[in-house]
Formats: sequence, structure tokens, C-alpha cells
Amino acid sequence: MRTFSTIGRLKSAAQSGRTHTFVYASWFQNRSPLGSYHIATVPTEAMWNGNLSGVPGIGTITDPQTGQPFPNNTIPTDRISPVATALKAYYPQPNIGDPSVYSANNFGWHHPYTSPLNYLGNWPYFRLDHNVSSKNTIFASWMQRLTPFVGAGSIPSIPWTRMRDNRQLTVADTHTFSPRVVTPLVLALATMSSVTLWTWVAWTCQRVAT
Repeated sequence: MRTFSTIGRLKSAAQSGRTHTFVYASWFQNRSPLGSYHIATVPTEAMWNGNLSGVPGIGTITDPQTGQPFPNNTIPTDRISPVATALKAYYPQPNIGDPSVYSANNFGWHHPYTSPLNYLGNWPYFRLDHNVSSKNTIFASWMQRLTPFVGAGSIPSIPWTRMRDNRQLTVADTHTFSPRVVTPLVLALATMSSVTLWTWVAWTCQRVAT
């Protein structure tokens, strides 16, 4: 995965009499344009046609109408649930190993980061320091993490999205009473917001026979 980062900083200071004010601002951005590689397990063409004889650990598939096992653990095509048939449109064919033999991790794909949200991260930061007097200083800082992105789902047709917006605000007052007595007062507020949207497409080896 290749990433690009951009950093910008701005500093400023002002002085009036014995008081000093310092301003600091920065902005950091991160982009990852190349995407990532993922592996999944998908059904074979024979399984979509009802033949589950080559699935390890599947057990015996029985006819719900008669209670008898289907020959060769194969559900007749006219008995396969239309729901299971409709799911086929969402699943790719195996492209790792022998596509006719079921195995785990038999499909791999590159998830492209073509969306403007993928992967775009912004971290703005702002801080203000003020010397009220030689014995009293205050500062306030604010930071945000804004990182929306589109992630790879369990298969290419069902990605997921996340909008993450974290913010932190800090205000502090430090008073020096003597060389041995210093009293800091710090108030901090942090908010974390993360919204994830998933698209669910479930698949099971145990086809429904009607």
C-alpha cells in the first residue's frame, strides 16, 4: 500500500507590554490511492447447482419432504430456493486454485481506492498560548481527526463505508504561587463519532430445498 502525506504549519506571536500570545496551527493529510488486496471464500459453480458433495464437513443433505438423503448430496436444481439462486449474482467465481474444487480462501481481488473517500484523512490542529502575567499562563488547543473511507467487504460487491470524526478540546490555566507551589487547572473534552454502514449478503452451504 502506498500513502501520501501533506503537512502544513503556521506559527505566530504577539507581544504587548508583559503579555505574550502565541498561535500555532497545523494541518496533516494522508492519502492511500493504490488500494489493498483481499482474500475470501466463495462457492464453486457445482455448489450453486446444488452439488455439495465436495464440501468438507457439510454432512448429509436430506430432503425436507421425505427425510431421505439427496443422492450424491446434490439438491435437484428445481428444488433450490430462489433466494439462494438470487445470491449468485453477488458472488464471483473462484480464481485461486482449481475453480471446480471447493477450498477455503479460493478467491482474491484488489480493492481499489478510487472513491474520493478512500483513503482520505485530515488532522487539523490549533493551539493558543497566552501569558497573562509572569505567574499566570493559559492555553487552549483543538484537534480533529476526520477520516472517512470505503473498506473492502467480504466480497467485492459488498464494500462498507465509515465516517470517523474525532475531536479534542483542551483548556488549561497554570498559576505559579511560589517556586514550590504551581497549580494547573486543566479542562478537556473529547468527542468520538464513528458511523459504519455495512451491506450484508449471507451465504451458507446448507441450501434450502423446497
